[in-house]
Amino acid sequence: MMTPLEPSRFKSKGTNGVDYLIGLAKNSRLKSMLAKPSERAHREHLRTGDASRAFKEIRYRTQETWSCTRRVIGKAEHLSKGANPRFVVTSLSSKEFEKRYVYEDRWRRPGDATPEHLTTQAPM
Repeated sequence: MMTPLEPSRFKSKGTNGVDYLIGLAKNSRLKSMLAKPSERAHREHLRTGDASRAFKEIRYRTQETWSCTRRVIGKAEHLSKGANPRFVVTSLSSKEFEKRYVYEDRWRRPGDATPEHLTTQAPM
């Protein structure tokens, strides 16, 4: 049985040179850092009636468990049922991987992985 990976287990760029991209539980600090993109997504949703999203790059460090600041990508999404903020933490370089691309094209929720994503999982 696989357990979720936690960024605190990784030192700087990952483990043995392997980058990581992990879903991150939302909290009040992260949601407050996503306030402006969330407002933009909400306005766009009201204007169009469609799902709307905006992204923000956040330099974030937990108050107790992470040894360093990490790259977090926030997705401010607004749907007909309301706001749906989500976050991922990654070691992927912001110079090489734009935030929207990382979230929409690289990140897969558990259970949504395609065969090419499954081949990148390392055993625990």
